[in-house]
Amino acid sequence: MSRTPPIRPASHRPPPRYGFRRFMAVLVLLALAALAWKVADATHLIGHHTGALPSTPPPTSSHPSAHPSTHRPSTHPPTTPSPTPTDAVIPTPGPINTAYPGLTTFRGNATRDYYGEGPLPTHPKILWEYPPSGGLCSTSSDLFGTRTWCGTGWTGQPNVIQHPGGLIEVREGAYDKAYHFWNGLTGAVLRPDLVTGDLAKGSA
Repeated sequence: MSRTPPIRPASHRPPPRYGFRRFMAVLVLLALAALAWKVADATHLIGHHTGALPSTPPPTSSHPSAHPSTHRPSTHPPTTPSPTPTDAVIPTPGPINTAYPGLTTFRGNATRDYYGEGPLPTHPKILWEYPPSGGLCSTSSDLFGTRTWCGTGWTGQPNVIQHPGGLIEVREGAYDKAYHFWNGLTGAVLRPDLVTGDLAKGSA
């Protein structure tokens, strides 16, 4: 025989309260509608007020000013701005002794930054050579042994002396153990060689 299930007692839960929720929803909708109406009304009033006021130009006076402005020229002379340090002219290096024209020492002066004066010819020509053939050579000994040296060496710059009457003298020390004195225009020997006994380097 089948068993009859027991009968459960009836539930006594309170019914759902839908009335309160509906009431709150209606209040929220009314508040939003009132806010929208206020915003629209304020916008309408602002636009109406702005368009109702015509733009009027500022008042102008038909009478001339009692104190007209006059331009008086300045009695002070214009001032010239003082030169800045960058505008200062840098002096050009000169020879060590202006009483003797030409190059009287290596690179012209004690600071070694004077090279003579121009202008230089656009197409310079070789007027003479010394010696006409071969080189200014001799043998010399140092820590590395005995070797043959030729030329003028360092510095290799001659002295150039301008004598009265237009004569130009070139003085040069060389590796042939002598100082030489030549006519700068022709290359002719002006003085006997000054024998040094070893390599002569640098200017005389």
